[in-house]
Amino acid sequence: MWMPWSEGTALEGVHLILSLFLYDAFYSAIGVAWGAFFADTTKDPRLRVSAMKYSQISILASVNIIAITEKLSHSLERFWAFQMTTVVVAFIALYCFVVAGSFKPSLPFVVEKGSLLAEMEDPTASEQPVHRGKELDSMWSATREIFAAKDFIAIICSNFIHTARSVAHMNFASTATEILIPQTILPKGSLRLSLFYGILTLGPQILLILNERIVVKHGAYRILMASYIVSFLSGLIFFFVTDPYLIIVFMIVDSITVHSAAPLFNIIISDFIDDDARRHSRKSGLSSLVFSLNALIVKPAQSVAPVLVVYILNNYRYQEYISSKQPSPELADGIRILLMSTPLILGGLQYFIFKSYSLRNKHILKPEEDI
Repeated sequence: MWMPWSEGTALEGVHLILSLFLYDAFYSAIGVAWGAFFADTTKDPRLRVSAMKYSQISILASVNIIAITEKLSHSLERFWAFQMTTVVVAFIALYCFVVAGSFKPSLPFVVEKGSLLAEMEDPTASEQPVHRGKELDSMWSATREIFAAKDFIAIICSNFIHTARSVAHMNFASTATEILIPQTILPKGSLRLSLFYGILTLGPQILLILNERIVVKHGAYRILMASYIVSFLSGLIFFFVTDPYLIIVFMIVDSITVHSAAPLFNIIISDFIDDDARRHSRKSGLSSLVFSLNALIVKPAQSVAPVLVVYILNNYRYQEYISSKQPSPELADGIRILLMSTPLILGGLQYFIFKSYSLRNKHILKPEEDI
């Protein structure tokens, strides 16, 4: 919000909506670009796991920007300091992207575009409309080929469910903790509560970073399948549990199976891109197109999951809790059932969907065999 509009004006609302629209659009575009860059620059399975590990390390390091921004802006009292911080971070990110891209000059957009169109020579000026028509037809043809692949359908369906689980977990973990865990165990503002939330958010990433060799040895597919099995079994075993200490254990297990498995989808999608290029004799993989299609399908899960959770909880008097902050026994039962049934149902569904994925042994292939 760069312009100091008067409070309550229509321009202020339009500015907010436009800002959120641009943020969400460019955030998705950057995510697609990063995913495509990940796939294009890491053909070796070991290198892909290593790149995933370092990306998780960078995410852990980026958490510090919250404390830095809080200090510089004095809790947003000096809003201009917050704005300047975002600009500096944006330029640092741009510089890193440019430097990273310079390491692989053989993989620009022109190569991918050429592989998509398979043109032998550039068209003349008079042939530009025909060229654009061929380009559009080729794009739709490639899109149909990608969606016709059973592996891609398995990936996007499983990834959609996984994203919904991840968003629901992040948005409602604090509510579940507040209602299901007594204050005598995890008091508000206590170090124990902070450590618990730290384990839920940072623990899965640290666990993934420390187990790079396991991912290299067994492959992303088997790690994902193991996480689905653990999710299903944990929901089944803890379904009738009411003891708060066991609920804490369940929430930690559920957090690990959800958040530590999510980064593995970049490896899975990259393996599919290599296989798609091999099957259709493309000059290079259609990484940006595949990641764009994945984002197109998976992105709505971020909006659907919270709405669906709130809709379910409203049947257990969740709105009354929002206004009174006094949870009813009915709401506690509803949250506990929702908390346990989510990994039980969705984890089992992910297992059966992803079981059809055929590229499960890509991690043991040599790089030249992937091409």
